Amino acid sequence: MCNKCRVGFDHHCRYINNCVTKSNYYIFFFGCLFLVSSAFIGLVQLIIYAAIYRKNKDMFISNASAYYHIQFNVIAFWVLFGVAVLFYLGLAIPMMVLIIYHVFFQVNGISTYDYIMDNISRFPQRLSKFSCVSKSRVRRE
Repeated sequence: MCNKCRVGFDHHCRYINNCVTKSNYYIFFFGCLFLVSSAFIGLVQLIIYAAIYRKNKDMFISNASAYYHIQFNVIAFWVLFGVAVLFYLGLAIPMMVLIIYHVFFQVNGISTYDYIMDNISRFPQRLSKFSCVSKSRVRRE
């Protein structure tokens, strides 16, 4: 993608549009941890809101209606609750998978690029789009 050599190159992350190298790998990794932590905190908040709602529905609905200046009801609460849960799960699950992959890479002492190049022969269509080199420059042994 970027076709630039970097010291300690790990991979080019197309989601942050930047090369992840030895110098910024921990920032990348802890950024992923921060996103997962934020999503889990959001899920805990939602569980607390649901518990408060179940204990005192009328007060919760009247407070929400007064705060947002709209008429809240049971359906609106559960729709917004469901959307928020899906948002947080949609953020947490892929980021957890990414963290697990990077823990695996660190434990085995390999980079993302090494993993991709070692497995490109088994999954060429799926992995070639993640490599940092053009298809014409892919090493084939």
